[in-house]
Amino acid sequence: MEALVQERVTTRERWVAWQTEAVTALTGLIGVVAACTLVGLSRATHHRIVHPEPRVHGPREAPRPHPAALSPAERAEVLAVLDSDQYANVSVAQIYARERQSPETVET
Repeated sequence: MEALVQERVTTRERWVAWQTEAVTALTGLIGVVAACTLVGLSRATHHRIVHPEPRVHGPREAPRPHPAALSPAERAEVLAVLDSDQYANVSVAQIYARERQSPETVET
């Protein structure tokens, strides 16, 4: 059984190697897309094989804040409105609509 599995793996590796070589040879003549279609290899798979990216190890970068994110002061102001007794049983969409209509709301 192991010999069969090993033979299958080497056959697959040879097949992928042939596909990659064939696509590389045909690329100059007919282009990558047509060469991959002709050989039966996905274009994305071809590019992954030709340009492998090394795995990144170590800590990930901290996510950057979104450019449109509220500042801490703006966030506190919005939460104060949402938590007020006036809007205790009202949805956020209704609060937004009422605040847009109120004359004391000043837009900047």
